Amino acid sequence: MAQTPLTDVERCAHYRQLAVQFRDWAASESNQQARDGLMDMALQYDRLVIELTAKNRSGNSGETGLSSA
Repeated sequence: MAQTPLTDVERCAHYRQLAVQFRDWAASESNQQARDGLMDMALQYDRLVIELTAKNRSGNSGETGLSSA
């Protein structure tokens, strides 16, 4: 059975949740190298949200439900 693809709004929400989770893991990590890696992952998810939001602002925000504000 095929899954319904996520909307861009759902993807952004999911990416934000993942960024928060990686930050939480980083906050409790004692190894600096591991902490830095976890923070890098959080930042990558933040960038995905920014890029996806910008893409939708430039053209088809009505289709995805993302607002331009």
